[in-house]
Amino acid sequence: MSPNEQLFSELVDLAQELNESTEAVNATIDRFEEQLNELNLGVYAWVTPSPSEIAEAGSQSNDWQIGYGKDHGKWRILARFVERHEDTKSPPVIRVPIPLRDAAREVRMELVAGFDALTAALIASAKSKLAQLDNATKSGLHVSLWPPTIAYTVGQKAFKDR
Repeated sequence: MSPNEQLFSELVDLAQELNESTEAVNATIDRFEEQLNELNLGVYAWVTPSPSEIAEAGSQSNDWQIGYGKDHGKWRILARFVERHEDTKSPPVIRVPIPLRDAAREVRMELVAGFDALTAALIASAKSKLAQLDNATKSGLHVSLWPPTIAYTVGQKAFKDR
C-alpha cells in the first residue's frame, strides 16, 4: 500500500521549508562563530540560556548549555548537556561538549537564542582575565595565557614553571 499522495506531497513541502530554515540557523551559527574567532579573544565561557527548574527534592534537571572554547585545537561555539540532582551532594554531570553546528537541530534552535547571554558571559570572562593579568603585572609576575606557563622574576633572576 502506498502513502496518500496528497499527504506525502505536503510532507515533502514541509521538509523543504524545514531544511531551508535549518540552513538559516546554521548560517547564523557560522557567522557568529566567525565573528568571535576574528576577535582572537582566547577566553572560555558557558551559559544556560533556558535553565530548567527543579520542582522537588529528589528530582533532576537536564539542561543544554552554550559555550565558547577550544574543541580539538579550534575555537568553536559549543553545546554540552548538564544533569543536576537536587538532593545529592555530587556535582552536576557535564557531558563532553560538541560543536554547536554538529548538535541536533532542536538543540541548535534552542541554543541560538542564547547568543546574547553567551556574549555577555564572554565579556565577563574577558574582564576577569584582564583583572588577573593586571594583578599579575602589578605583583611582578608575568602570566602567559597559553601554553599554561608562569614566568616570573625575583630580583635579577628569571624563572619559568610549567
